[in-house]
Amino acid sequence: MLNKEYWDDKWIRGESGWDLGKPSPPLMQYIRTSIPKEARIIIPGSGRGYEAGTAFQEGYVNVFYNDISPFAVREFRSLYPEFPEEQILLSDFFLLNEKFDFCLEQTSFCAHPPSRRLEYLEQVHKILKPEGRYAGVFFDIRFPFEGPPFGGNKKEYESLFLNYLRIIKMEKCYNSAKPRVDTELFVISSPK
Repeated sequence: MLNKEYWDDKWIRGESGWDLGKPSPPLMQYIRTSIPKEARIIIPGSGRGYEAGTAFQEGYVNVFYNDISPFAVREFRSLYPEFPEEQILLSDFFLLNEKFDFCLEQTSFCAHPPSRRLEYLEQVHKILKPEGRYAGVFFDIRFPFEGPPFGGNKKEYESLFLNYLRIIKMEKCYNSAKPRVDTELFVISSPK
C-alpha cells in the first residue's frame, strides 16, 4: 500500500526520482502568470516543496504545502524555515476538507495507482472552489515498470476528467524540466 510508511521509506532510501531538485518550470510559469498573489493554493504530494516554498518567497502568502510523508515535511521545513507552520498540511490528500482557488499538480496524481485516479479527481473537485482551477503537469508516457510513478496519456486523462472537471487546456508541455522533455502534458481544468 502506498501509505506514509511507503513514502517515508522511499525518501529515506534516496529513491526519490520524482524530485527535480528545483521548482518545476511549467508549474512556476503558471503560478507567476496566472495566479493572483492572494489566491489560496494547495500543492498535493509536495515532497520537498520547491514550488510551495518558492511561491511563498515570491509573495503568494496563501500557498499550502501538503504531503503524507513526515520525512518529506522535515525536508521542506529545513529548506523553507520561514514558511508558515499552519500552511504545512501533513496529511493524506484524500482527507483534506478545506477549499482552495487552485490545486496544482506536480507529481501527486502519477504517484497514485490508476485504480485510484477517479477518487483522486473527485477529491480535487471537492476541495476546489466553484471558480477554482486544477492545473499542472501529467506524464504523457507509459513506463516500462510497475509504478509509481504511473504513466498515462491524453485520451485516458480526458475520459477520467469527464465526471469532475472541465478541461480548458491539455497539450504537450513546451517547458518541461530537462529529464522530462517530451513526456509531459500541461493541463488546466475547472470544476464541473
